[in-house]
Amino acid sequence: IHSRLRRIGQGLDQFHAQQGHFPEASIRGRDAHGDSVPMHGWMTPLLPSMGHEAVYRRIDLKQPFDAPANMAAMQQPIPEFSLPHRKPARSPRGFGLTHFAGVGGQDIREPAGLVHLGLFNDQGPVKLEQFTDGLSQTIIVGEIRDSLPPWGEPGNVRSIGEGLNRQFRGFGNANGSGATFLHGDGSVKFYSSKTDRRVLQRLETRDGGEQE
Repeated sequence: IHSRLRRIGQGLDQFHAQQGHFPEASIRGRDAHGDSVPMHGWMTPLLPSMGHEAVYRRIDLKQPFDAPANMAAMQQPIPEFSLPHRKPARSPRGFGLTHFAGVGGQDIREPAGLVHLGLFNDQGPVKLEQFTDGLSQTIIVGEIRDSLPPWGEPGNVRSIGEGLNRQFRGFGNANGSGATFLHGDGSVKFYSSKTDRRVLQRLETRDGGEQE
């Protein structure tokens, strides 16, 4: 699992080096009415920098990830996005699933006020300089155990919430002992389910100004 998360971290770094920012939680496009709608997730633009250029070239970013034109590519399992031996590996419709989610969103925390979580939000792409708490002090991608999404699904983002392995659509591992996270500096660490939720909530903010 550590090597999988490290590879995702390398993909994110390479994307930032090329684009000047990290990918957004959702790649948006226009529907038939001209409205902006989420089309693809943040993992899709990482494919070229992770050795999956061939899969990436088969994806039409102007159509939703689950459109018929994209089915064949989205059914490809991407090893770096999943854990071996974890079942299921595919959704009922055949999509390749992921066992990881981005850390993202925003929250109101005292005394800072509005804080941003992890790497992903819907207010535009995030840049390195927005990690004012420090890259090593911010978790950006973590292990999930339930409600596994296809790796191409937009909005694959969660928060610590009640803690590890304590809520549906939260972070956690298969045996309930904790979860492994990628930090902004590329380091990977396991956190036990017994870890104080407040410690994890400090780690999930990139601009909370917390004193460690």
